[in-house]
Amino acid sequence: MKPKTKFQKKVNDLFLVSPKLTKDHFNWAEENLIKNKSIRLKTGKISCLRCAHEWFDNTPLLTIIDINWPGCSRITRVEDSRSKNFGDSFFWNVITVEKGFQIVKTIRTICDYKRGKAASIWHNHIGETWWNYSDPVTNFGQYEPSSYREQWAGGYELRTSTNIAAYCLKSSGVYPKIKVLPIFKRNGFKGKFHNLRPVALLDNIVTDSMSETLIKAKQFSLLYERNERSHKVSKYWAAIKICMRNNYIVKDGRSYLDYLDLLVKFKKDVKNPQFVCPKDFHTAHQLYVQKQKLIDDKIAERRQRERQAELELREQRDRLKILKNSIKYKRRIAPYAGLNFTDGDISIVPLLTVQQFKDEGQMLVHCIYINAYYKEENSLLLSARVNNVVTETVEVSLKYFVIKQARGFNNLLTKFNDAIRKIVIKNMLHIKKIAKSIQKIKKHSLQESEDLNKKAHAA
Repeated sequence: MKPKTKFQKKVNDLFLVSPKLTKDHFNWAEENLIKNKSIRLKTGKISCLRCAHEWFDNTPLLTIIDINWPGCSRITRVEDSRSKNFGDSFFWNVITVEKGFQIVKTIRTICDYKRGKAASIWHNHIGETWWNYSDPVTNFGQYEPSSYREQWAGGYELRTSTNIAAYCLKSSGVYPKIKVLPIFKRNGFKGKFHNLRPVALLDNIVTDSMSETLIKAKQFSLLYERNERSHKVSKYWAAIKICMRNNYIVKDGRSYLDYLDLLVKFKKDVKNPQFVCPKDFHTAHQLYVQKQKLIDDKIAERRQRERQAELELREQRDRLKILKNSIKYKRRIAPYAGLNFTDGDISIVPLLTVQQFKDEGQMLVHCIYINAYYKEENSLLLSARVNNVVTETVEVSLKYFVIKQARGFNNLLTKFNDAIRKIVIKNMLHIKKIAKSIQKIKKHSLQESEDLNKKAHAA
């Protein structure tokens, strides 16, 4: 974007004449930030990916994982691998001042390794942020078309974004010759970033009073948590101020904030130095963790008992359901009880009880019990077995005397499906005779009942 306003033109002119990155910057990054690695083959041949020198060593890996390789005078980490190509990239910063503006430059270094060749290293100056708290934030650099912060494109120019975090990326290091505005020194900055992103730390200690207080009190772990979990630090700010008044340094901010959560849960006074400044933090933390664990265990036991009681109640209801339906089903299926079709290893028999429906439905994982097939008046359910192992369930229509379906495990067809169908079709006439005889008996019973009703009415 071309500068349009007077301020943008002013900053753009300063940017054009400001000192650029030099070989000293890049050499420092290459010597201090690149993680040197060597690859060992099964033969014991080790290749340094940085300088391409090779040597042999069959020592167990744990004893040579980090060695001082004289070939390039660097500490290198040895890994067993058969791969040939490797890659790595990271971001780092240069921090300086120009005419009253604080500047944070962000550089991406890309390393391309190939076994047997010296490493190829590129440095890409992706952007820089200029600000002074009296004028709008100004960003120069490339733009990021991807949200994964791995691709940067476009020319290096003034950008429309006034977001101070536009190039606020996780940094692997900061060039040691740091220059900052007096306001940052006044607010507690002494040259270290305490695992925070440089732009984030510098901005926070000016715009956030809690961050300024924490860095001045050397509560660096809590300073990091203020950037990561700001709501927790705000919630327990009164307790943290008690720590600072008692010169109590919190070494593990995350665990400490969790400890305060436990104190609140157990209704302890988080404004009492006895609780918020324990002499042995680890012991105090574990004490309340164990207390919480006992409570959690009791809750888990209670829920398990509730689940068990619910399961038993469900089983009891299921037994009553089976008992209720069994009486009616047994009476209906009684005429078919003697059926037994066999052919070699295959035998086919009717399902005689509702419990058999449930068992077979569970064994073959299908729905004959769940969907209450035992209530189907016009269906006969048969169990097909191969060598006495339940293999398929067959449904026969008692209205049209055809096979509605024959299914095996998971409602799928088995390799015996055709043979089972042939046996059932072969014996379909026998099923039909039983069904017809039942219909005659029902018809006769119905006629007798009508005659008796007529006689009673005439009398």
